[in-house]
Amino acid sequence: MRFFISGLFFVVLTITAVTANSAVDVVVIGAGASGITAASGLLKQGYRVKILDAENRIGGRLHSVPYGNGFVELGGQAVWGQNNTLYDYVRDEDLIAGGGPVPVPIGNAPGVANLADIGGEIKDERELAQINHVWAALHGALVNLDTFNNTNNISVGEYFDNAIADYIKNNNITDPGTVVLAQTVYDYVVRMLKTEDGLDSLHVSHPRLH
Repeated sequence: MRFFISGLFFVVLTITAVTANSAVDVVVIGAGASGITAASGLLKQGYRVKILDAENRIGGRLHSVPYGNGFVELGGQAVWGQNNTLYDYVRDEDLIAGGGPVPVPIGNAPGVANLADIGGEIKDERELAQINHVWAALHGALVNLDTFNNTNNISVGEYFDNAIADYIKNNNITDPGTVVLAQTVYDYVVRMLKTEDGLDSLHVSHPRLH
């Protein structure tokens, strides 16, 4: 699961100039999120740490740029999963904004995602209700991805294959058209996740790394 970082990535560190006579235990290359996380952990353990970065700012790929009355995020905005030191760091700094994406309601009204088929035809209310039901189920699977008991060591792809198969089975869906509709929503979710993760297949991704 991805956890969104709230606001700007503010970090206060005391960084002194590196000179030939500087006494340090560890030099961290890169003042991005990973470098700052590493340096923070080392400092807490009593090590003398220097951070070097080629840019004249900290944050690395986390880059908030003022725009009008707000900010534009030019870099990453999320931490993937909880089983890593980066998540521990942003949690301790109270930078977590939420536990993953909220399912967007789909319909034909203002404030919701409008949906049409490949021919441009807007879906009717019955189909929209079915789509929202599948979407909510798959979103639930996504939320639970980080904590489910992966005793069989399956991939993210197999996890979602099982999720849609279980949905069809548990809801006693036998109508071919409804099965196709459910599988279409599943295909959309898989494509969305592959795009976000930069993967050709979710079957090469492990849940603990997602």
